[in-house]
Amino acid sequence: MSETAPRKKNVLLPVILGTIGVLLLAVVVLLALILFRPSTSSTSAPVTASPTSTRPSASPTAVTTATPSPSDQNDTASGSSSTSGSRDAAPSDPTPTSAPAKKPLMQVFNTHGVQVVCVTGTDAVPAQLNFDLTFDYSARDTTAVYIGIDTTDAVANPFEGPLPATGSVVVPFSCYGPHTYSYAAIGADGSRDEGSVTFVNHGDPDPYSK
Repeated sequence: MSETAPRKKNVLLPVILGTIGVLLLAVVVLLALILFRPSTSSTSAPVTASPTSTRPSASPTAVTTATPSPSDQNDTASGSSSTSGSRDAAPSDPTPTSAPAKKPLMQVFNTHGVQVVCVTGTDAVPAQLNFDLTFDYSARDTTAVYIGIDTTDAVANPFEGPLPATGSVVVPFSCYGPHTYSYAAIGADGSRDEGSVTFVNHGDPDPYSK
């Protein structure tokens, strides 16, 4: 009886081990099939999907946004130029209205205190009946100066002129007077600055006056 029990145990042990080995091998094969099937499907899916999903989604948007943007920029540039033109039109409106021309002004017109002394004359003193008066004048903002004698319009009836804006002119005085010397300074816009100086005799009276 003691010899048969160990033999049965020795026979069952390889059978159990073999069964376990077969089951393990089956589990390994099953796991291998399960693992390799998803891996092939997952690798094949990104390969087919990645070019279509990433490249078309990025490149068309880049192309479409790049190509219209120059036209849009041109449109906006043309629009901005038109708007700038409209904006520049407002400041350009005052430009045609130029600043008013400066008015002429006679600053100096005198003979520096010279007086006229008419002398009838005697046997001892010769007569002095004609004199020359020298007027120095200076005008600003003036294109021409006119000098007249005994006239109300030196431009229409000038003794001298047109003259430069600054200078001197010699005018006669015939005894016994009086005589009026007028001037007219003409501006660029045709405006005038006019005036006159009257000289009287400080000498002998006119013997023929009543």
